Amino acid sequence: MKIRTSKNKKPVLIGIGVVFVAAIIAGLAFFFINKNPKADADTADKSSAFSLDASKTTGWWAADNNWPSAEPKSQDATIVQMTVAQGTKEQPGTCFVMYFYKPGTVDAEAEANRYKEGASTDTVTVQEKESKQFTMQTSDGAKEFKLHQYQLVGSGAGQLASGVQLGYVPLSDGYVEIRGHCESYEQLSGASTVFEAVSLKQ
Repeated sequence: MKIRTSKNKKPVLIGIGVVFVAAIIAGLAFFFINKNPKADADTADKSSAFSLDASKTTGWWAADNNWPSAEPKSQDATIVQMTVAQGTKEQPGTCFVMYFYKPGTVDAEAEANRYKEGASTDTVTVQEKESKQFTMQTSDGAKEFKLHQYQLVGSGAGQLASGVQLGYVPLSDGYVEIRGHCESYEQLSGASTVFEAVSLKQ
């Protein structure tokens, strides 16, 4: 899928702080996984889609692809998105990973820094931990990407999903944004197999 983009605009990480201050991680997973597919635009181009290779990971499942926009017109738009969750649909676990295929270009390091600054508050400190390298299969071939990992600490972190992962995969016609969330930082390692198991046909 080819997308016209504007070089004068940079992608902005919208509402990511809102996600982290929502009630509990299971509730977040339920919302993103059970989004009503009828809300998709009927005329959306559904040629792009994520898929999960279940043979490469266990204890995780993928919700249906969702095409939010009939005609993405800005770099803030999402062409297709998918959530991969731990556990089952009926009994979600404590971690989930959201994938977003977006138009435009991305400065991965700048976006990671923007998240760290934006998520920090008077009562929450974002501690950056060791990053990981993964490879994602796409229509452009195998694409390596850096996955940033964070732990939210402080008096205000008790109600948040304190384990956070953030990665970006630049493509020839857009990019993939990856957001991982776990109830605790220690649980992030359990999501490692997911990042090699999800692919994108764009």
